[in-house]
Amino acid sequence: MGGQWWDSDTFDQGGLPVSVQIDRTTPASPPTQAGSPARTVSPFSNPAGAAQWVKGFLTASLVLAALAAVSGLFQMELIYRAGTTGITVAEATANDARQQLVGVVQLGLLVATGVAFFVWFHRVHRNLPALGGRGLKYTPGWAVGWFFVPFLNFFRPPPVDERGLARQQPGGS
Repeated sequence: MGGQWWDSDTFDQGGLPVSVQIDRTTPASPPTQAGSPARTVSPFSNPAGAAQWVKGFLTASLVLAALAAVSGLFQMELIYRAGTTGITVAEATANDARQQLVGVVQLGLLVATGVAFFVWFHRVHRNLPALGGRGLKYTPGWAVGWFFVPFLNFFRPPPVDERGLARQQPGGS
């Protein structure tokens, strides 16, 4: 099981990271170039796959939100009929089951979307050294962790995100 790893300090003449093939099946020290001191090797992981998952979950959430709106309209109609002509227990039970199903699926999609987003965000930030990022203020863990710190989560993630996204785009600085 080999993999591509990029030395975060070595670039070719075109400014692209120099890749090193390694074998992850045997424990070994990180690869270095001959004559250079040992350096930390940053794995480059393409964030496109995680981004596709996020987009897919967001699309599914959008479709489910439209279905939830329709279900809500059916419930409003049922409540109106309950106040005027009356409804059966079976109708009320069916409405409750439908609304519960929509809510549970929406909650599941919310959690799945959040997990996929945090995986993508972590991957983007972890790639920064491989793409030339130097002197980064936050680790990939803290880039994600700021979302969970009350009140600071309103201020910290966007600056981390802007630097990460700029470096992930072709020609980013």
